[in-house]
Amino acid sequence: YEEVKARAVAEEQPHDKVLEDYVGESDFHDTHEFYNYLKDNQAFTTNTIMEFMAGRHDKKMTGRIPRFAVDLFEFDEFRDLCKRHPDLPHAFSGLEIPDDMLSVDLLLSDEVDDYFRKNKEAFREFFIAMHKNHPIKYTNEKT
Repeated sequence: YEEVKARAVAEEQPHDKVLEDYVGESDFHDTHEFYNYLKDNQAFTTNTIMEFMAGRHDKKMTGRIPRFAVDLFEFDEFRDLCKRHPDLPHAFSGLEIPDDMLSVDLLLSDEVDDYFRKNKEAFREFFIAMHKNHPIKYTNEKT
């Protein structure tokens, strides 16, 4: 916290942003506005995928993503991302994906996580598209 605070002060960050926006602690659901500040955080990808799980859970969906990995491949935003980044499917091509594997398990697998860490722009596209096309309003989200 102190390191981020010192960096924000040194960089003379705009005063309309609160320190928590840079740290990602209290207003995590607004991070799409602060992607460039948070993208190098090692936990950003994992936290974001977990955030995609927020919302209603039923037999087909776990929050805003399909419950099962086999359905993830046909999910609009993930399917479109794979089309724009044809190397993404190679990240999980060697994985055994049983019918009962959860999407979150695939997205958090070492192979997919490694791909997104190396291809931050691809993850940014996925992240922004999810917020735009599958929004969810949180009580602590800024308007």
